[in-house]
Amino acid sequence: MEIEDFDENVLAIIMTINEEDHSFDLKVGHSLSDDLDEEDRYFYLDVLNGMMISMREGIDKLAFDGMMARHMSRMIERSMPENADPEEVLKDILGDTENVVAFKRKLH
Repeated sequence: MEIEDFDENVLAIIMTINEEDHSFDLKVGHSLSDDLDEEDRYFYLDVLNGMMISMREGIDKLAFDGMMARHMSRMIERSMPENADPEEVLKDILGDTENVVAFKRKLH
């Protein structure tokens, strides 16, 4: 798959796995529009580059986080009442939104 195959404003990381030695190769690309604001363009490219570094240098932590998410998902599935709406269950747990923290897209 080539970057030209993607829609406009796509950030892509392609991970190819070598089954013989269990290694992987990472390819990165983007199809950011030329009309995108320069500051936004740099932000998204920085995010993409940061993700690449995290994947190359922190693959064990990413695998651990994924394993934890998988286990938590199984635990939630087992404890969730049948036919329950997860959003409603979460609202009941949180009560009011006083304890919810909103994150901005840009953290600088």
